[in-house]
Amino acid sequence: MGCPAVDLVRLFVTCLSGKDRRRYWVALIEEFYGYLVEEVGDKEMPFTLEQLKESYYRFLPMGAFMIMQSIGPLFDGLCKNPDELQKAKSLAVVTEKTESAG
Repeated sequence: MGCPAVDLVRLFVTCLSGKDRRRYWVALIEEFYGYLVEEVGDKEMPFTLEQLKESYYRFLPMGAFMIMQSIGPLFDGLCKNPDELQKAKSLAVVTEKTESAG
């Protein structure tokens, strides 16, 4: 099993606003861990909830930076959108994610 914190960082940075990510990351990780415990069943868990939180916290800056590499092509594509209203909305979302990535 790999480190699920890497997947959680990618998911949260790409799917949540910076505000929501900072507000809900602990609750979301706790929820994820609960599902993981159910899935593992009576087997021993390979890590604790606190270890998962620590891994997430430590990987967040690097993971967010890695995801930011795709922002350039995304901005380029968005700027070519002929629908001005949709372009403005999309650029606002991408800008917020870029400014609050870490």
